[in-house]
Amino acid sequence: MYRAAIVAFTVMIALTSTVVAQDWEIGWAEEFEDTEGADRWYPIAYTRNCARDFSFAIEDGVGHFHVGEPRRAMRWMTTPSGVNLDTYDTLEIRYRAINQQDESDSYFLYMNTNPTSARPSESPVTLGELQADGEWHVLRKEMPRKRDGGYWATKFVLSVNATDGPADVWVDYIRLEGERPPLREVGFTDVQVAARHDFDDLAGWEQLEDVPYPGVGSMNAEGGTAEFAVEGMQRNASFAWSFDEPIEVGEGVNTVVFRYRIRGQRLVYTRNPRTIRHFMTVGAGDEERGIYLWNSLINDGAWHMAANTFPTDAFPDGLEHVRINLVSEESPRAWAE
Repeated sequence: MYRAAIVAFTVMIALTSTVVAQDWEIGWAEEFEDTEGADRWYPIAYTRNCARDFSFAIEDGVGHFHVGEPRRAMRWMTTPSGVNLDTYDTLEIRYRAINQQDESDSYFLYMNTNPTSARPSESPVTLGELQADGEWHVLRKEMPRKRDGGYWATKFVLSVNATDGPADVWVDYIRLEGERPPLREVGFTDVQVAARHDFDDLAGWEQLEDVPYPGVGSMNAEGGTAEFAVEGMQRNASFAWSFDEPIEVGEGVNTVVFRYRIRGQRLVYTRNPRTIRHFMTVGAGDEERGIYLWNSLINDGAWHMAANTFPTDAFPDGLEHVRINLVSEESPRAWAE
């Protein structure tokens, strides 16, 4: 799946200014707040001493992992849709444990990465890093890495290893966070706004049918953010915001500004004949002009502002729409938000 979340498309004149981002940002979290979370964690027999008596349930916003036999183990897996560990490099987990092994170099939390990443040999959390005293603890540490550069988490496995009695591990949350330095983003002065969409809803938006190699597309808006998605390997989906009437463009009204963040998809190869080269275009009638190539976006999982202009003489009869193109090229589960 590929997802893109966009906040506030605006056609305007824009000047740059410096905006300080928040100190820490959560890139992925399992909060165990919904009953569907039980379906996100499923048992796997990745051990020779696999327990026959085991269970997992969500109880009042806490995940409860249970192994009912002494000296037996069970592991549960979940598959996040690609988390950029180069950006979100800090793990925090709040837990309590009873009769769980806590004196071993074996893993408590195991991680796998996407095929083109260099997976480190160390596990994110070993059993020896736990305190199985029945009290609540917060473990916070930097994620292991093999070398510099982007790598993406695609799977986590949590292991419960019983000692001399039934073992229970309760997890309040697991989070991957990143410290965000100040970012240079786009600000506005003396703004001349021709059209703006703040995504309280999807009024004016539609999914386009005439798309090469179409995938399964979807879109929704919640909390002032729109999410656009496509599913399928090497598939495309396009969505357009059509104005009620053409917008007259000219000097000062030929800039598109948008706020976005991308996660999961490391790279879109714009020379691939199956790929729609531009993430964003503007158009009227049969005339379409590119605003942003896929590889012009900053793909680090953090929020960014972007702006680009189009020729003022491109649409003499006015601008009619803004278009977003999604590509699931590297993985059918890649996504952006």
